[in-house]
Amino acid sequence: MTVSNTGWPVVSAPCSIAGVTQVASFHLASCELDQLPSAWFGAAAVARVSVKLAYNGVPVLPAPVEVGELELRAQPQWYGTGLASVLSTASPQNPAGVFAAMPTRLSRIEW
Repeated sequence: MTVSNTGWPVVSAPCSIAGVTQVASFHLASCELDQLPSAWFGAAAVARVSVKLAYNGVPVLPAPVEVGELELRAQPQWYGTGLASVLSTASPQNPAGVFAAMPTRLSRIEW
């Protein structure tokens, strides 16, 4: 599996049949990538996800198959070391010096 973002090196992850039941019957594999380069989140962008299909190491198709897009959003100003100042210091944008962390939902591409 590869994930590409225009202007940046491609990120790849191997696919595996570990943990997949009845592999011979369904020809399934699982591909997983647990993180993307933090530099990709400097500005909003769209990353493309593709998978190369092969059987016993021999490509089944001449080119990788596009399987989806990931919407990348720019990191907020408080990301990283800026978070400490938001938590402890009042400012015109945050007069009470209060910050709330809200739960989020993880996104996943399935095809």
